[in-house]
Amino acid sequence: MVAPSATTVVPASLVLSNTNNTGNAGFGIYFKQTVSGTSAKPFQCSIAMADTGSSATGSIGDLLFNMHNAVGDANLTEAMRLKSSGLLGLGTGATVSAKLHIISTSEQLRTGFDASNYFSTTVSATGGVTFDAVGSGASFTFSDNIRLTQTVATEVVTSDTTVTININGTDYKLLAKA
Repeated sequence: MVAPSATTVVPASLVLSNTNNTGNAGFGIYFKQTVSGTSAKPFQCSIAMADTGSSATGSIGDLLFNMHNAVGDANLTEAMRLKSSGLLGLGTGATVSAKLHIISTSEQLRTGFDASNYFSTTVSATGGVTFDAVGSGASFTFSDNIRLTQTVATEVVTSDTTVTININGTDYKLLAKA
């Protein structure tokens, strides 16, 4: 699809244009709810364009989705950014560096069958990664070979511990002695 220019007429389309020449400040669609008989609330969310520079063919823009973080919060905070390059960021601000880039201090990704059976991942402040299968039959099944490319970290064992590893349907028990 070719984007309309300032002189192009596009039938049956909605074109939003910032005509006050003040850059991208305040440019977008803003949503708010005002209940009859009450004072107007601030904007509660928005879809806006951020002008991120120019190219030989014209302006380049990212699409921003903004909302309030808490009740009573007067400022909109960027929640999601779709960059002109096709990268999608959640909680990243302008620094989106992968096709899907998520930044959060809690669970970053959840993929599920339903609300009770899901897989989640988190990355800690020190870079530690947690994979968690949640549900009544939670487990991990690997359909392909598993390759470890780093030395496996060791842990101090304070009591005898048995670990069972199943490889191709055969259980192997490893005994860690204290």
